[in-house]
Amino acid sequence: MTEEIQTERLVLRELVPEDAAALFAYRSHPRVASFQSWKPATIDDAKTFLANLKLHPPYTGGAWRQLGIALRSDGSLIGDCGVHVMEHDSRQAEIGFTIAPDHHRQGYGTEAVRGVLTLLFETLHMQRVSARAPARNKASRALLTGLGFRVERPGRLVLTAEELNG
Repeated sequence: MTEEIQTERLVLRELVPEDAAALFAYRSHPRVASFQSWKPATIDDAKTFLANLKLHPPYTGGAWRQLGIALRSDGSLIGDCGVHVMEHDSRQAEIGFTIAPDHHRQGYGTEAVRGVLTLLFETLHMQRVSARAPARNKASRALLTGLGFRVERPGRLVLTAEELNG
């Protein structure tokens, strides 16, 4: 499945080799890297990461699917959003998202995550989506709770299809 999710200002799309420089720039930025489980040490790390995305079919149990977050206006990459379908239950997924510092506090993260949630709940029929956000990452926690996620345990927020459809 090669999908493209369009929102009002964004396109969530497959990451391509040409995204390596932008991915490296924001993922290695100290303000961003402190919250990441993966941060590239070099541009070659970013290139390898992008090449490895092709190794697993998207949205299969145990695999991560990473989508680029690009501006519709000019196509520039401003972040990425990952989806991990759980190996033990293909109706559950975990998401993660990263926005370049120059684009923080402009609503792009909320818009991107909302688009991914639509894909997960409406197209892929997920029953539960979780995200990790430590207490010190106040902006991500506020974004997630604003979209209806609730704190399940420290550092873990969840949203179920039932809660979403209320």
